[in-house]
Amino acid sequence: SDGHYDSLPNGDKKYQYQEQLFMQYGLTDRLELDAQMVYQENYIKKSGVSAHSDGLGDSYLFLRYCLKEESGWMPHVSGLFQLKAPTGKYQHADPDKLGTDLMGATSGGGSWDQGLGIILTKYLKPFVLHTDAVYSFPQQVRVDGVKTRYANYLNYNFGVEYFLLKGFNLMFEVNGFLQGDKKQGGERTPASDINYLTIAPGI
Repeated sequence: SDGHYDSLPNGDKKYQYQEQLFMQYGLTDRLELDAQMVYQENYIKKSGVSAHSDGLGDSYLFLRYCLKEESGWMPHVSGLFQLKAPTGKYQHADPDKLGTDLMGATSGGGSWDQGLGIILTKYLKPFVLHTDAVYSFPQQVRVDGVKTRYANYLNYNFGVEYFLLKGFNLMFEVNGFLQGDKKQGGERTPASDINYLTIAPGI
């Protein structure tokens, strides 16, 4: 609320595990077709009651085209077309599951989303710098019988990798997301916008 973080009440918990499968296929030297599927497990404990659900999340298809190879100070540049398929459950929630059975993306559950983006990668020994941005356009969908249109959204990322011995590397990543309010039944739903920034190290 108002940009402030509030933890769950004492004793309540909410967490998720995801298993992702990402596949790439080169169509030409510069064009590739990619696909991503996700299987997720949602857990919640609320007011002493627990629930757990698992199932498919939303899936993605990508076309990536190399516009320019890295040379000198210029980074590697790729264009991206992205299609999100609503393979995750997004409506008819089971009250006994406390919302854990909804697997579709909150940015557009049930919607087919088309997105356009750009990817930049640069190697500066001993680092690799990476940034990308994708702007997506959700389509109107019915959610629990109500016509719903999610706002367009921007997903942006920045990463730095540092290479270690024996195939390991350190990574520092920033992920951002911006989306306006959605409309239900033709009316804007106040405070339904999404705006977050996640900063995470990894190995």
